Amino acid sequence: MQIEKRILLIMLVVCFGSPPLLQRFCDTTTRMIFPSSRPFAHATDSTVLEDEGNRPQVKQLSGLTLHGDLIRYVISPYQTENDPHTPNYIVKEINGTFLLNDFVRKLSTLLEKRRRVVEELAKATRTFPDQVDTIKTNEQLDAEEEKEKEPIPGMTYSLPFKKSVSFNRSSVRIPYSVLKTGLNSEDWSKNFDNKFRENALRDPSLKWQYFGSVEGFIRVFPSFEWTEAWPNGDPNIYDCRKEMWYTQAIACPHRTVILLDNSGSMKGLKKAIAISVVTALLDMLGDNDFFNIFAFSTNPVFIVPEFTDKMVRAIHRNKQMVIDRLEEVPTRNISRFANGIEGAMKLLNQFNTENNHSSCNCAVIIITDGLSQSFQHVFDDAFKNYSLQARVFTYLIGREKTDDASLKELACKNNGYYKQIESRNSVDKNIVQYTKVFNRPLSNSEDGRFVWTKAYYQTAFDNEPLGMVATVSTTVYGQTQYETGKKRRNLRGVVGTDITIDEMIQAMQIHKLDVNSYIYMITDDGLTMLHPRLHTKIVDKSSGMLITKPGYNSVDISFLELGYNTSYIRRRMIHRETGSLRVEGVKIPIQNWKRLLVMNGWIYYSAIPNTSFSIALFQPDTYGNQGIGFNSEFEAKQFSPEYTDENCKDVDSSNDSNERQKAVCALIEKKTEYKLADDWNYCRLNASFLLKEESRAIDNGTVENLLSKRFQSFNPENFECDDDLVNKALFDVYRTGKYMARWSEQSIRADLEGTFGLEMTFAMTSSGMSRKYWHGTDKDDFAGAECRKSKERIIEFQERSYPDLYRRAVELPAGPDPGKARTLYTFTQNKEDNLKYCDGKVTITAATPIRANKQNAILGVMGYIRNYTMFAERFWTQITHLTPRNDIIRNCKRENDSSPNSKYTKCYVLDENAYVIISDDDDEVQVPFSQINGEVMMALESASVFERHQVIDKNSFCEKEDDATAKAAILSANNQNHALFTFLSTTLCAFWHPKRFTWVLMNATVYLLWILFFTSQPIFTYARLKSSLEPCYVQHEVYTANYSKTFYNESRVYGDCPDCTREFSAIQLKNSNLYLLVVHNFVPNADIDNACPCIEAEKNNFVLADTKVDTSSVLGVCSLYGTCAETKNENSIESCSSPDWQDSEDNYYCSDDHSTKNGATPATRRMPIARLIFSFSIAWLLIHLTFARCQL
Repeated sequence: MQIEKRILLIMLVVCFGSPPLLQRFCDTTTRMIFPSSRPFAHATDSTVLEDEGNRPQVKQLSGLTLHGDLIRYVISPYQTENDPHTPNYIVKEINGTFLLNDFVRKLSTLLEKRRRVVEELAKATRTFPDQVDTIKTNEQLDAEEEKEKEPIPGMTYSLPFKKSVSFNRSSVRIPYSVLKTGLNSEDWSKNFDNKFRENALRDPSLKWQYFGSVEGFIRVFPSFEWTEAWPNGDPNIYDCRKEMWYTQAIACPHRTVILLDNSGSMKGLKKAIAISVVTALLDMLGDNDFFNIFAFSTNPVFIVPEFTDKMVRAIHRNKQMVIDRLEEVPTRNISRFANGIEGAMKLLNQFNTENNHSSCNCAVIIITDGLSQSFQHVFDDAFKNYSLQARVFTYLIGREKTDDASLKELACKNNGYYKQIESRNSVDKNIVQYTKVFNRPLSNSEDGRFVWTKAYYQTAFDNEPLGMVATVSTTVYGQTQYETGKKRRNLRGVVGTDITIDEMIQAMQIHKLDVNSYIYMITDDGLTMLHPRLHTKIVDKSSGMLITKPGYNSVDISFLELGYNTSYIRRRMIHRETGSLRVEGVKIPIQNWKRLLVMNGWIYYSAIPNTSFSIALFQPDTYGNQGIGFNSEFEAKQFSPEYTDENCKDVDSSNDSNERQKAVCALIEKKTEYKLADDWNYCRLNASFLLKEESRAIDNGTVENLLSKRFQSFNPENFECDDDLVNKALFDVYRTGKYMARWSEQSIRADLEGTFGLEMTFAMTSSGMSRKYWHGTDKDDFAGAECRKSKERIIEFQERSYPDLYRRAVELPAGPDPGKARTLYTFTQNKEDNLKYCDGKVTITAATPIRANKQNAILGVMGYIRNYTMFAERFWTQITHLTPRNDIIRNCKRENDSSPNSKYTKCYVLDENAYVIISDDDDEVQVPFSQINGEVMMALESASVFERHQVIDKNSFCEKEDDATAKAAILSANNQNHALFTFLSTTLCAFWHPKRFTWVLMNATVYLLWILFFTSQPIFTYARLKSSLEPCYVQHEVYTANYSKTFYNESRVYGDCPDCTREFSAIQLKNSNLYLLVVHNFVPNADIDNACPCIEAEKNNFVLADTKVDTSSVLGVCSLYGTCAETKNENSIESCSSPDWQDSEDNYYCSDDHSTKNGATPATRRMPIARLIFSFSIAWLLIHLTFARCQL
């Protein structure tokens, strides 16, 4: 037996990879020596094993071939060296720095055009007639209201806006909280219409242009029908003064501490109003601002414990944490304002000290129902001790005005504003004054200031199909004359325009990025504008529908970039630096975090001039640095209406036709089926042409037809095309089309279908083109239409990205054979889709990357889909022939084999992520191997055959767990339950205590009359609806293969039993992504009868589950939800940090009654005599009723 092994080893070494003549000799010799063996000619997937330790091993496992000649048949048409008809192309190097600079230049040009549009709008206001303040009569208002109900003239569907609009005029939206009688600038703003139209004619690609007035209305061009109520029934309460493009334009970033009085008097209606005020204030804060909130009575307490002693960024997550806990704030004890004020000033000073920034934009907001004495001395001491300046805003809650003098004093002495809020209905209109006050330093400056917002959905315009947009905006001022002769600029509003993220992507032409390269863009706060893993939608479990994630546009870039020093790149991008960095271990999750790509490469980063954005490019090593170019003949631009079907018939046969003409005809004729990526920007109609009626006849929605019509057009200038991408598409369509006949050859097809169960062959290319060929005389030979469509998704290009199959295939390392690529094997569908669409008929997919002239540049990926059962049968057949002459895979047979020990020997084939591809148990297929044999999986991990990665999705949302309080709130909120409780309690009271019930009813009647006539709102607590989702960290565990480890063998003792020893081996299948894992039967000195306890001892399986990470005890809120420190070099323009801002604001009023200006002490307000007498009368009546009740 030992002699036979040595002869086999010699034959393997000599015969593997030998020429055909020697191969036939080897086959014949092998059959003579080993009659049960198979010929060496099929050893295309041979496995090379490494010697580990001193144990002698067979060096090569020959004869195991998973596809034989099948993959060579599929990819042979793409071999270029023997194809005289292939268009000439060249492999060119891609310099990451040059490529990024090209992106920056193109994007900067587009953004600057949009900025100039806004600049022209602001300048145009200087030529508008002076605003005339008039009060419209009721008849005028009624006439305007009737006119608004009329249909807007000229409404047509606009493809650029993806909704019906009218370019004849603009439309106006007035918030519910704003009275039309108080609008003085609405008529004045009509002057914008001419400028709006002029801009749209100059640049037809412009999106929305608008003017948001300080009075609350917005004028938008082009006009459209406003949505009055959303599908869920909520009214459209849009107020432009709360939008970030408005608030960021009129005010520099600021830091705010809110002091919420939670003394015993702040109950019922007052608490409800206070909660509404806090919620509205938080809505006014943007991602550039920092805040915190105290609840104070005797001592200040942070409402959110995680925010203790720190200022946090006003992103959605942090604000939602406050909103969720407002209802839980108890009301008790008495108010000690001094403690609250001192705590707020100390926190602001700490933040300013740590961040070394000016304090001109600090603010303290006091929300209370009264202040009996002045606490200005507390602020004065804090300003002196901390060298700190802060504005003070005071909000008096309720109708009483007895204690407003002290609150006014604090606001007026500290350049803030005082407001009294009597009901929840008046909250919104009173809160907007907050940001207007912060505009004062800017209004006194002549500097032009343009702001760019982060990306967001323009939902107010009911325009979410347009995708996310960014807005550039600036302020519009007027002049106000004072009696002293001094002038100051008076804020009129903000003008702005949108640009979609899609437009930015199209301008950069990111098709120049090869597979697995990507770009991302962030703001100067580190928030993500654009990233391939920035997903803004989530499935609502209750309805099953896609909804927008809460805080979808406040995602820090550190949440999305994984596997390298993200903070280093982030800091430099925020500081608007330019550079590059070599990175290793970049982790890119795919297939819903079930698989992982781990790559090395370079990151290049740069700022975009005159914006607040920076952009970065990741380029993987090897294939990421090379691309495809073409000769001058193929790149020549040729358009002709003579590209007709008739003329194209003669192109291939004509000697005068060049390669480009043939390629264009191949694209137009479409004799063979191909598909171009829907979201890739090959060609689009010019924005000017889209405004014309004839454009509708051309744009029929398919990329292929639009591209064909471009080549056949009399007016190619009506099209905007990416010539580089079009050339690549022409090249691929022409080249791959010539080989569809090869795939359909009957003689070859019949053999392959019968032998291998071949169903479909396909090709995908770097131009976004895909081809497929279904074998069989009828497509329904393999499955129905739904099943085929489900299988075809594996090769679909979606959302400007390559299919995951493509990305995995090209990332496979080079195989051991020079010039030969590895083949990726994977299942075509997951189990759920397979059962749903294909009745459980499983298929396997094989894909091989095609490289240009044996270099690193990727031309495409080709492969096939075949029947899984026949794929597995071939494996078991070959294993059966190989086991007699190989100790490593001895007894590697099916479970129903007649060998007595075979049931204790298991063989598996695993892919690069340790999913089972082949097993003798069908229930184990497509299952992570860790769930089948945890002990062996951990051993493979320890031996570095597989590496376990723990990657955390920091941008995930989890359902909140219902607690008892929430359930009780739901119960009491139900009207039917409330009515039932009221009826039962009233009946019991009337039955058992009739006299007492009568007096109680009288008391209740008087109390209800008070509420009805003298209080505007019923007494109940109110807060914005709490979200059912909360941000969370979800950890995913994924295995990846270490391809440098080609063989591993181990004997392991299980449990405490010395006889429980089992040997297993992992063998990398050559030129593939697969491992053959052989788990041997127990050692011979263990009796078969004792194997059962051994089997029980070895079970230590584990599930690679997605788990919610409890980070509360490990990470602070600053790490969880964004930094708690300033990130920019400069937060504002020079005027924002002027040290004399207090003295420059003496002409501003600090309350709505216009009785007091900044710096003055307001007069004490006394309660009116009539109100005083009325209050005493009501008090006497209540006392009398109570006394009479006691007499009973």
